[in-house]
Parts: sequence; C-alpha cells; structure tokens
Amino acid sequence: MKRSALVIELLCMNPIGQGVTGEATVFQYLQGLSEAIGAHAASEPTAHLSDKYGLAAWLPLKGGGAIHLYVWDDRSPSFISIDILGFGALDEPRAISFTRDFFHVSNDHELVYRRTYTSSSNWRNLAPEVHRQRLLLISPQCQAPSAAIVEQYLPKLSTTLDMRLLSTKLVNQYTAWSHWETSGCVYHWQQNSLFVDIYACKAFQPQRAIDFTQDFLNLSQINAIEY
Repeated sequence: MKRSALVIELLCMNPIGQGVTGEATVFQYLQGLSEAIGAHAASEPTAHLSDKYGLAAWLPLKGGGAIHLYVWDDRSPSFISIDILGFGALDEPRAISFTRDFFHVSNDHELVYRRTYTSSSNWRNLAPEVHRQRLLLISPQCQAPSAAIVEQYLPKLSTTLDMRLLSTKLVNQYTAWSHWETSGCVYHWQQNSLFVDIYACKAFQPQRAIDFTQDFLNLSQINAIEY
C-alpha cells in the first residue's frame, strides 16, 4: 500500500490576514478543498497563530489523511504552503485547480506542486528563506500498536524532535494526529502497514524520528522518504 502526499505552494498577492478574518479564509479553503477532492473531515478545522511562524491551520480527514496549511503574511506577496496527506488516488488536477481559483493565482509561475511516488511536478522553491521539511516513515507488515502506546508516542515524538505540541487527536490505535506550532504529524496504520507523516517549518533531524519511532513502537523494519 502506498501513502502519498501532495504539496502545493503559492504566492498570493492579497494578504490572508492574521486574525479572525484570516482564520475564516483558511477554514473556508480547507473545507472547500476537502469537498473538491472527495474527502470527508474527521473533525472541525483548527488554527494557530504563532508570532514566529505565522498562521497555521489543520483539517484531519477520515481514513487517516489530513490537510495542513501555513501562511506567511509577513511578506508581499504572501507565501502559502499546503500539505495534502494520506491519499493513494488523490485527484491532483482538481486539488491544484481549486487552490489556484480560491487564491486567485493567475500566473503559472506563482503556484508549484509535487507529489511522492509520481513524476508529476513543476516544483521550484518559491520561498528559499522559509524552512520546510517533510519525512514519511513506513513500517510494512507490522501489528498495530495499542491505543495507549500511540497516545504516548505522539507527545514523546514531539519532544524528541523539539517541537512545541499544541494538541493531539487520537481516534483509536489506528489513526491519530499531532498539531505543532511548526506544523504537525499524522499517524496511521492500515493493511498491516504503519505510516507516520511529519511535516515541519522548523528544522529537525530525520534520523532521530526514525530511531525513536522504530524503538518506541517496537518495529522490525522502517523505511524513510524525505521529500
């Protein structure tokens, strides 16, 4: 089973806003995008405003997916980074088209995208000064850890990677999310394979995440993909 991620990043000429107006805009986007790609929300969207990192918003999706958005409004044009996680058959053109229309991106050079496991991409770095780092951990042919272990794992992973944990949502032993000030983490087990998606705008050491996850969850094998 493959678990892919689609990353969309863009430059937006109109500031999103950092207050209630900004939150309303990104919530509207997250809900509209989930409908456009045929996904179903697992909970209401949430947002967090950081003095250092800007406005972040999350929408957990049923089936262990998630949409995460981060806005840097401290520049002109604004820079927006979006992660759509957990889809094997994501309608990529529809996700890109909806995003382009929602944020009124008219110039093809102002929106880029890339996806794991495919060559489909027009990627270039629109904001070299903004750190973004992504890591997908996969453990095939493993038993699902208990809910109690998963509940401990997510906060301890946050500490291991020196991430400020804002909240954790545990559905059951198969699906959970951590929201960090600097992005977050999605945990999902399905068809005897475990997946941990880590995406952050703060630097972390991938090997720490790999070693801790393998040891804490008692996994015999773990594969890592940085993208």
